[in-house]
Amino acid sequence: MKNSRFLLRVVLLCSLFGAVEVSALEKIDFDAILRSENVEIKSLYERKEALKNSKEEAELLYGWQLIGEISNRNDRSPSQDPSFNYQSRNNLNSQIGLQKNFSFGLQTSVLINATQTAIKGQQLGTGNINSTQWTTQPSFELKLPLLAGAWGKKIQAEYRALVLRKSIEYLSSEIEYENKTNAAKVFFWSSVLQKGLVDSKKQTYERIASLYKIISKKRAQNLEGTSNFLQAKSAIEQTELDLKESELSLNQFERLLKLAINKSYDFSFQKYDFKKFGKVKKADFVNKITANEKILILSEDLQNTLTVSTTEDYRPKLDLFASHALNGVDAEWTDSLSEVAKNKQPITVIGLRWAVPLDQKLVRRAQDRQAALANISKAKMSYYENEQKETLIDNIVMQQNQLVDMLSLNLRLVQTQKDKLENERNLLNQGRSTIYQVLQFELDLARADSMKFRSALELEKIQQQLEQYRYSIHE
Repeated sequence: MKNSRFLLRVVLLCSLFGAVEVSALEKIDFDAILRSENVEIKSLYERKEALKNSKEEAELLYGWQLIGEISNRNDRSPSQDPSFNYQSRNNLNSQIGLQKNFSFGLQTSVLINATQTAIKGQQLGTGNINSTQWTTQPSFELKLPLLAGAWGKKIQAEYRALVLRKSIEYLSSEIEYENKTNAAKVFFWSSVLQKGLVDSKKQTYERIASLYKIISKKRAQNLEGTSNFLQAKSAIEQTELDLKESELSLNQFERLLKLAINKSYDFSFQKYDFKKFGKVKKADFVNKITANEKILILSEDLQNTLTVSTTEDYRPKLDLFASHALNGVDAEWTDSLSEVAKNKQPITVIGLRWAVPLDQKLVRRAQDRQAALANISKAKMSYYENEQKETLIDNIVMQQNQLVDMLSLNLRLVQTQKDKLENERNLLNQGRSTIYQVLQFELDLARADSMKFRSALELEKIQQQLEQYRYSIHE
């Protein structure tokens, strides 16, 4: 980490005072430059990193929860017992405890409840008195679904749905970040390769200009024919036009790159490695998928999970519940705790609670909608796997390998054109060739050189596509 930060500072410093060689830039994290210079890319990266492990939030469904309640109830309604009259009855209730859900559907609670009951104006004999007492109840409660949500189907579906939503959200943020960085990388490689092409065309223009100067002198002395002179003039004008067009493209790429990194970088071209690309095999991508493909898989899984959750929501509910509480009653709270410890007044409850939706037609329609959505999601995934995935992989692998072959052949062609041009110049110096022939060979070399840069840029773009296949289909 320290080394990468040091190299990043070196690159940024060099950008202010001189050229940065492409070979040096390839060895550091270009994404780090983008994040340091581009506010939008930085924010997308921070969002992606924040969501990276967000699916662990689903564990909260099974985690212990601290629960509590406090309330005050003041009752001034008349007593239903003629022998027990009072002006008002005030209940101050507080409760605190722990609650946990289990994956098989059981919900447990461990609680302690303390209630202060204050009775004002209680009639006793011929007078009125006020009395206060405390009731303390430690309790253990259980609830177990027997129909809807039985065996944990509901809570498991909720857990799975939350994990899938968080995973999809993270992958979506990663795609957004990657699209922005890849666009900036295209500007970078376009600038690098276009600069190399401009340098090459400048050299070609200078060589043709020297030939044009020679032939112009001969033309002025009537030692050269009009046809050869016009051919040389056409060649230098064409070369100058190509150079101007390439310089215009370079300016555009550099402007776009500057928008991405907010600085003007002078990237040195000399160290670019045209031989760094290799062929790939389709077998290397058998179980590999992109983030977009992963989202398709997760979306299908999510829809199936939501179908299960919806089905459980609308099923008849039948819950078994039970509780056991110790009970202590006394005028002082500490004394009521002592009564609890004696375990003389336990309270046990066991029962069933049910709820049945009455509009079964609406329930069936809701279930049918979820089933239809699940089928649509399944159909999309099936179509992609059977119709698109193989075609996409085939095309990318084929393009990569064809371009590698083309670039390799192009590099050999460039070298052959250089050898041919050098030989023809030697023949011209010996008086055994013509300037016209040398001009043709110069143009042949320029065309071959241009193809080399175009092929390299296309290969850089394909590398980005290949790098996207980094997820396992089984994860």
